[in-house]
Amino acid sequence: MGTEFAYDFSGFASNLFQSGPTGISRVDVEGARYFASTYPQETVGLHQLYRISTRFPASTLSNLVQRVEDGWSDFPDSEQRDAILAWLRDGSRPARSTKTVSGHSFAADAVRLLRGWPWHRFGCPVPDGCNYINVSYANARPPGSLAWLRRRPGVRAFFMVHDLIPLNRPEWFWDGLEDVFRRQIELILGLASGIFTPSEVVASAVREHAITLGLPDLPVRAVHLPTSSAFHQTLGDGELPPFFVMCGTIEPRKNHMLILDIWGEMARRGLDVPKLLLFGKRGWKNEAVFERLEQDHALRPHVLEIADISTPDLAFFVSRARALLMPSFDEGFGLPVAEGLACGTPVVASDIPVFREIAKGCATLCDPGRQQDWMSAIMWLSTQGEATEKARLMARQFPHRTWSNFYDDVVAFVRHPL
Repeated sequence: MGTEFAYDFSGFASNLFQSGPTGISRVDVEGARYFASTYPQETVGLHQLYRISTRFPASTLSNLVQRVEDGWSDFPDSEQRDAILAWLRDGSRPARSTKTVSGHSFAADAVRLLRGWPWHRFGCPVPDGCNYINVSYANARPPGSLAWLRRRPGVRAFFMVHDLIPLNRPEWFWDGLEDVFRRQIELILGLASGIFTPSEVVASAVREHAITLGLPDLPVRAVHLPTSSAFHQTLGDGELPPFFVMCGTIEPRKNHMLILDIWGEMARRGLDVPKLLLFGKRGWKNEAVFERLEQDHALRPHVLEIADISTPDLAFFVSRARALLMPSFDEGFGLPVAEGLACGTPVVASDIPVFREIAKGCATLCDPGRQQDWMSAIMWLSTQGEATEKARLMARQFPHRTWSNFYDDVVAFVRHPL
């Protein structure tokens, strides 16, 4: 059987140096795993660096996935979990908790990189009619290694575009990203035989942008992201006091200040304030939020910041929370919303188009600019009762997806993009 798929795993090196998976790197690694295991005879792997393209068989692609995951610290950490549980019960822990043991060192990463580096195999061709698949923007910075696709018009290229937010709201990102990202997207759309996105909201934005580039007939398909199997559980909070969770990098568009204002207001009024776990690393252009977390003494007994946590431990706490909060101003998908719903936890999220699309009526949606609406929803869920149980039953109606579901849909689109 001939080669049908060429999977670009050029993110291998950068994935290897991460302490754990980011959203895009998880999509990339799961894609490599899927094609290597589901289509081992029809798939070749690609790695491109400095315009040098390396080809290798699906067995090597599978080994690279294992190398990456062996290096990630994505396993339960009982010490960290116990420390967070102790804080939830008595509040005596510091207001900021970071995972200190990552298992990483530069030397160890370098050794794994050299041992896992894919070597070129001349017997792994990328023939005309082959479907090239790139889900992580790998090599999409001009002048990058994707130039070879221009010389191979018989190879059909399919890219995943996760969102166009840096083009529409550049003020939310670090300086200079807008121009770099615009060139990446223009290159991808110009080379693509098709684009798939995590939501119809992003698909619509990509179609509109393609038209501005003179590409009105570019096939674009929305394929909703799945959730990790770690979240496919329904546990409840057991004996823990009521607490809420918020997940994601602490960056401007995530709207952390809204939630901190609510917790500060509850403390000022002398209300029975629930605990709040903030999962996520500190990002950029958010000094006011960082200062609030460090200097607002009224928040210290109630808010715990956790910069790094494994997927199993994150699922442990999300599944036991009264609700997951997602007050973002904009998202391409908003994976925490799907993760919370997948494990039956109520979700309170922004009333924006993408959350209306992916939550499928299973979440409570509030205007991200209306603090009182959010505070009412949080107070409503703070006490265990009929309202909370109703919200849990609503969350449990959410139809979670698997990685096989996701990539089966991608393959169907690649084979029949029109």
